[in-house]
Amino acid sequence: MIVPIVFGGTSESYPGDNRTTPPDGTMLKVVTDKLDSRWYNPAIWIGYPAQYAGVMSYEESIAVAIQNAIPVINDILNNTNDQIVLLGYSQGAAIARRILAQIGAGVHGTVDFFTGRVIGAGLIADPARPAGENLGPQIAPGYGIAGTEEVWEKAFLLEIANPLDVICCAPHNSLIRTFSDFTGFFATDKASLERWAATSIQKVKQRGWQNSNLDWGQFWQIGQRVNEAVAGLQGYLPRHTRKNPLSWLPDIVMNPNGGQHTRYHLDLIPGTRMTGCELLAFELNAAGERRA
Repeated sequence: MIVPIVFGGTSESYPGDNRTTPPDGTMLKVVTDKLDSRWYNPAIWIGYPAQYAGVMSYEESIAVAIQNAIPVINDILNNTNDQIVLLGYSQGAAIARRILAQIGAGVHGTVDFFTGRVIGAGLIADPARPAGENLGPQIAPGYGIAGTEEVWEKAFLLEIANPLDVICCAPHNSLIRTFSDFTGFFATDKASLERWAATSIQKVKQRGWQNSNLDWGQFWQIGQRVNEAVAGLQGYLPRHTRKNPLSWLPDIVMNPNGGQHTRYHLDLIPGTRMTGCELLAFELNAAGERRA
């Protein structure tokens, strides 16, 4: 059997979250509900302070999630014959990807201990999605907003990416990349602010941000980059409605192209009859059947 270990996205979990199964209303609950019980055991939820630039920084919250997850993984591997698949949405996808990379680098013990037991990951809206990786017929442009990270070649990766979601499909020269690069360690408490300042200064000294090699002297491209950034942010921000002052007319949809990061369970993928969540579950079930 395979045990799904699940990491929610930013704001789906919180400090002190001791829930052990994927909660209702979270993105990956839609996926785990559709996993075939012939191949999969009930999913395990890993709580962590899922924040971006809050009291805890994004990078610090990822570190806590990994710290919470490794004992669970080791317990399963030491005490059962089960295999493990990691599932992550948004910030949770970054966590799952990083755990696989760390396993491959021997950070958590000998690689042989995990080989054939931690078999892969299913990721939705991965901020480190490599260019060209996406399930289904859609071509996903660009790549993850955080750049790409190393992967463990002995584990599979299934990626679901909405081409209009800037978190996983940012253009190469997106201005939002620079924002991402310089805010990963940002948090509001004094000690974290000091760490953020130190890491930012180091990035500047070492030209260690993704767009450091772009020719910013090409001023005629600035407008294009600004327009792309605005479109990306509009797609990320939620769509909502407000009452039409003319009561006999339909409500007015505000930011109609918004919500692209949070609709993987709602919108059908063009050319299919499945949402992104349904497609990921379908592919995971196929992987489970192949391993049976």
